[in-house]
Amino acid sequence: MEPYLPGTASLIEVLDKKLMVLLRDGRTLIGYLRSIDQFGNYTMFLSDSQP
Repeated sequence: MEPYLPGTASLIEVLDKKLMVLLRDGRTLIGYLRSIDQFGNYTMFLSDSQP
């Protein structure tokens, strides 16, 4: 059995790297992925956001 959930396995590779996240409401978040928990929740350190 793998130690990570299938949906979060690809996120492990981008920990502590700069990401751009596009939200459903059209906002854009730019920051660094800091952590992921067993439920797929994540924490980002935001460096910029755009409306």
